[in-house]
Amino acid sequence: MKIEFTLKRFFQKLVVASITLAAASGIEAYGWEPVAKPPYTVSVFAAPPVGLTNPDSITTAHGDIYIVYANATNPDGTGGVSTIVEYSATGKLLRTFNVAGRADGLKYNPFDKNLWALRNEDSNPALTLIDPKTGRQRDFTYAQAPAHKGGYDDIVFTEGATFISASNPALNAQGQNIFPSIVQARIFDNKVFVTPVLKGNASLIDIPTGKKVVAPQSDPDSFTVDSAGDLVLDSQADGDLIFVNAPGSPNQVALRLHLSNGTSTQITVDDTVFPTTPSGTIYVVDTAGDTVYAVKSDAFQPGGAYSASDNDGILGKVDLSTGLVTPVVTGMKSPHGALFVPAFSEASVLSPK
Repeated sequence: MKIEFTLKRFFQKLVVASITLAAASGIEAYGWEPVAKPPYTVSVFAAPPVGLTNPDSITTAHGDIYIVYANATNPDGTGGVSTIVEYSATGKLLRTFNVAGRADGLKYNPFDKNLWALRNEDSNPALTLIDPKTGRQRDFTYAQAPAHKGGYDDIVFTEGATFISASNPALNAQGQNIFPSIVQARIFDNKVFVTPVLKGNASLIDIPTGKKVVAPQSDPDSFTVDSAGDLVLDSQADGDLIFVNAPGSPNQVALRLHLSNGTSTQITVDDTVFPTTPSGTIYVVDTAGDTVYAVKSDAFQPGGAYSASDNDGILGKVDLSTGLVTPVVTGMKSPHGALFVPAFSEASVLSPK
């Protein structure tokens, strides 16, 4: 037992040392250098731990940052395990949690105090809950086969409900998703039960024109909530953000904002965040670059939208009236996950108790 414990401690120290060395060497160590436009700055928050690759989703709980490394696992859950890494606010590795299959959507639920890790976003979906204080893990399966034939990607919590994006849907001959793109979830015993909230062929209000449209919703992906409390679904491949007001109620209304980078090439985005204060940090996970960046500013627009674009390699500010995405950080490889943390939260974690 002593030998096993000593070896475990040795490898833990080796992982931490590798992260410290990579971070200390700066962005230049990766062979490319993201550039931020003033009044924004960008720096490396965390390099990949030894043996881990493909970081994606990111969340925060109790002042710490949690990032999923999908490694070589396939989106149907085959090929390995994913590792959730817990970092301090300064980027120090604290703990790791392994989950079966490919974990994509990772969010902290402030109501049940658990980390929710959605697994296998293309098919064979499952769920793992992790208590960040004790480390206890519980696995759940879905009670019904997904109506859309795919998996589940990301999650949003409100005081009265839990909503999940229905990813990788089967499309009809016209490329239209006719299945639910958003579902409401509840757990009973060891099963997850879902009910439809928004269908892929639902009538939406186009924000710039005010006209009713039917968007393809071919790629429901990342999921968040905006400053008004509306759900915001990213239909990634379509370049659409879909806003849902009063979800699941008789008064539900959905709106579509089609995104553009000002060229003929369709911009696609993954996570979108809505800063709550001017001062803070947007953590951006560059999946292909195996790096997590910290974008800091004292001039974030509270209630504004900032999106990580995987195909343009940027963090951009979204004009919520027109859909135009203007870069604030360029030069990343393929940014996906994003998280905003206000400055007062960071200060409370870093200050002496």
